[in-house]
Amino acid sequence: MTRARIGLVASLLALVTPAAAGTTVHANKQAVLEFYDLARKHKDFAAAANDVGPRVIQRDANAADGIDGLKACIELRRAQSPKAESQIKHAFAAGDFVILRVHSIGAPGERGAAILDVLNGKVAEVWDVVQPIPELAANAITMF
Repeated sequence: MTRARIGLVASLLALVTPAAAGTTVHANKQAVLEFYDLARKHKDFAAAANDVGPRVIQRDANAADGIDGLKACIELRRAQSPKAESQIKHAFAAGDFVILRVHSIGAPGERGAAILDVLNGKVAEVWDVVQPIPELAANAITMF
């Protein structure tokens, strides 16, 4: 195997294998997972704020931009959906980006939604893609 191929394989493996403790990728993933747990599961912005950067760019058209917009989203979820649950099914990290596949349920007994959340670094930018889970699927493949 040539040096170029070895370098390419090593680069690809770095994208799909867990990063060693202390690396930026690992730190970003841990910060996002902690933030998500505190913000989505516990609905506690004050605790989650430790993992938020100095400015939040909100790419979700349904959420206000900035730290205050993020805080409002978390407080609205706590007020309107106190029994809401979010279960992270998969978490991927590469560079500054952390991608979460999440099953979100607004209230017990609901099917909920499949969410793909993309966050970066110290939760400085957020993208959300939400797909309601249908009662009947057009295929036999599950969403998770």
